[in-house]
Amino acid sequence: MAIFSPLRSRRMAQQPHAVTVPLIAFQLRQIWFAVPMTAIVRVMPLGPIYGDPQHTGISVTRYDDQELTVVDVGHRIFSDPGALPAEVLDDATPATQSCLVVLQTRQGERIGLPIDSQPEVRRVPETQIVPLPETYRQHGNIHCISTLSVQAADQPPLFILDPDQLRQQ
Repeated sequence: MAIFSPLRSRRMAQQPHAVTVPLIAFQLRQIWFAVPMTAIVRVMPLGPIYGDPQHTGISVTRYDDQELTVVDVGHRIFSDPGALPAEVLDDATPATQSCLVVLQTRQGERIGLPIDSQPEVRRVPETQIVPLPETYRQHGNIHCISTLSVQAADQPPLFILDPDQLRQQ
């Protein structure tokens, strides 16, 4: 039988508790990206994607019996058309990506992000999330990111994506 000790309870309450931020992380072109868990609606296998003959990085798929805008994260982040091959989009066959991350923007719009690596849940201490240097934000080659999570010394950085920036041109 456990004995309740008020002294032990006080000691446990006084220990600082690190606040963590849950993120869904995935790798794209050897760089780690993440989306805040609060923006995630669902992660599911990727089905057929339709309608991007001009390689704009915007297409559609079906989700919950309605059309869902799919944003090619490779195209948006790196400004590199062709991450999703046109023949995949035109033939309506499953793409090489394994998952579709469905997220919701602050305006309530749902969008899908096809990713080609298995996503993983990471809990990052809030103290490790820092703004990107201004010079990098102005001249960087990666778009749609808002902050940078500084990992342990032996870990690569984790770029946190802004869902609202992903949906904009």
